[in-house]
Amino acid sequence: MPQPLVRIQLTLIIILLTNLLSFPTPVEAAPPIRIQLIGDSTVSTYNNPPKDRPDMTGWGQIFGEYFYQ
Repeated sequence: MPQPLVRIQLTLIIILLTNLLSFPTPVEAAPPIRIQLIGDSTVSTYNNPPKDRPDMTGWGQIFGEYFYQ
């Protein structure tokens, strides 16, 4: 049977090792996700819409508003 001082030392070593091994390892940052839209005029961005349709937009034009950079 270990002496009380040795038991305390072993307990402290076990606690120290447990704490050191429980830290998460650094993880590499994942590459950014790239989203590409493929479509016809419904996906288009209209920077200068025609004068007869000033509210003309494609759903692709506002798609970016749902994401952050």
